[in-house]
Amino acid sequence: MTKKAIIVASHILIFIFGIVLLTPKMLAAGTKEIFAPLFSSEKFYPFISPREIPAVGEIIGSQEGAVNLTAGDVIYIQLAPPQKAKPGDHFLVGRYSEPIIHPQNKKDMGRIVYIPGEIVVLAREGNILTAKIHKSSQPIYGGDKIYSPPLLSPEETAPRTNQKITGQIMLSLDKSENITLKEYVFIDRGSQHGLITGTIFKIYRTGHLGDKFLTHKSNQIPKYKIGEAVAISVQKESSTALIINSSHEIFPGDEVVAEFE
Repeated sequence: MTKKAIIVASHILIFIFGIVLLTPKMLAAGTKEIFAPLFSSEKFYPFISPREIPAVGEIIGSQEGAVNLTAGDVIYIQLAPPQKAKPGDHFLVGRYSEPIIHPQNKKDMGRIVYIPGEIVVLAREGNILTAKIHKSSQPIYGGDKIYSPPLLSPEETAPRTNQKITGQIMLSLDKSENITLKEYVFIDRGSQHGLITGTIFKIYRTGHLGDKFLTHKSNQIPKYKIGEAVAISVQKESSTALIINSSHEIFPGDEVVAEFE
């Protein structure tokens, strides 16, 4: 292993163990400071929107005809009237998932809005604009929609509660059944429940009792902690969170609890 590779690997290990060793008091004292890179205004995290966000246009082609577009590629876009744009204007690229159904109550929660990148207008010829992909976090495709920034409204904050907030993990970003460290998940609690960006969730799972013990109402099934997550994007009804600690595989439907001292 080269010296450079060793240094990179050591930094990764320090980052991972640093997260694991953080105490609740440290997290409560300054979550945003500890995880500052996560809350950069340069990052566009996916989120669940309960309603459709109006697009202002779409990508209709590219200079090279590539299928998977990325940062640096030149593309062609068309904006819907009465939208106007000039060289130097910035727009966001977005697309939707299929409807998201809550794992327990089966409520339609909306759709995941992916924001794979940002574009800047280079020139305009008639109704077609030439633009360049300024930054991208995942592939961009022809037909992706164009949105005027900011795509999210300013975070709606309800009065901060001193009561614990209990919710559930609805699904992970890649919709996998087994969720692990550093994966993004969507939680069914948001600003209307008193959450803010940087909130730390503890993740719990309920244990199992034998059938003959389940008949006794006094037998409350114990719960055990399996991980932690930090809210990185908060909407009114839901939140996007990053798994920062896990001792077991995490599943959709697992309970999350935020407690405030």
